[in-house]
Amino acid sequence: MKHRQFPLSSICVVILGTLLSGCGQDPVSDKAEAPRPVNVITLPEHSASQTLRFSGEIRSHQRAQLAFRVAGTVDTILVKEGDKVSKGEVLARLDPHDFRVQRGEIAAMLKEAKAASRLAEVELKRTRQAVNDKAMASINLDRAASANAQARARVQTLQQSLAKAEDALGYSELRAPFDGVIGQRFIDEHEQTAPGVPVLSLHQPRILEAVVDVPEQQIGLLKTGMGANLSWYRQDAAVRAVSRELASLPDPLKRTHEVTFRLLDSSAELVPGKSVSIELSLPGSAQLHCLPASAVKSQGSENRVMTVRAGQVIGVTVEVVSQRHDSLCVKGQLFAGDKVVTAGSALLKERQPVRLIKQVAQS
Repeated sequence: MKHRQFPLSSICVVILGTLLSGCGQDPVSDKAEAPRPVNVITLPEHSASQTLRFSGEIRSHQRAQLAFRVAGTVDTILVKEGDKVSKGEVLARLDPHDFRVQRGEIAAMLKEAKAASRLAEVELKRTRQAVNDKAMASINLDRAASANAQARARVQTLQQSLAKAEDALGYSELRAPFDGVIGQRFIDEHEQTAPGVPVLSLHQPRILEAVVDVPEQQIGLLKTGMGANLSWYRQDAAVRAVSRELASLPDPLKRTHEVTFRLLDSSAELVPGKSVSIELSLPGSAQLHCLPASAVKSQGSENRVMTVRAGQVIGVTVEVVSQRHDSLCVKGQLFAGDKVVTAGSALLKERQPVRLIKQVAQS
């Protein structure tokens, strides 16, 4: 059997034709990215009012920790915790012995100084007369005048020292600065104390206030004069309150600001030290939306949320205004009807196709 042999030129023509025929065809396109399923929340037509809740305690509006102004040994404490006292009433005394001895010593030194001053004044008069009569050199007059001035200054110094000793003896008694009730006792009789060390606490329970700690992220939302409701465990009736003072600087450890509320109503259950909760509502804002914390993702120094538009995710930069235990209140270019991804936003890319599997209307 004879095999047919094709010329080499024919084979080259066939191969070249095959290559040329493939040049005009597009490569096989990659498979389109499948839409990612997401849950979204639909923003309402208007933003509902935001409710803030804080924990705190009841305090007396007028209160003080009382301490002696001088050091000494506590001799007598005349009151007990819970006693009612009047302004000016003696509450405790230090041992007065040392103060009386010091006062007596200075009083004796003052008498001696006054006698020396009288003698110096007499000597000055005699020396002046002798100098005028040319019986004594003028230098002696200068010396007598100096001695008289020193004696008078000595008297004045001891008079001031005696006044301080009298004050110290008076400070050995601790008196009530206002009418009130003894809250606590921090020291016992016969113990040594120093100036400024608390001995007793005094408060006026007729006028009460609530004090709460507000986080740094939320202090900007509060101002004085805001109404609030005060509640506590097993309360019988709500008590109205109004914000009165806002601390401008935070606590260095807790990083919270202390806010004081004045109580507008009274209740027999409210006593100093009682734990309470404060709830206040902020006016609604068309630009403020409270979203689940998982809906906000951080990118460098800015925060973003992912919205769904025409089947794709579009990132929107927002500013976090306040924070609650389960949500963040933000403002930015968000509008009523926008669909915001509530979970997994950190895994989404700009303009990535998505598919909605669950929509929740924001309340």
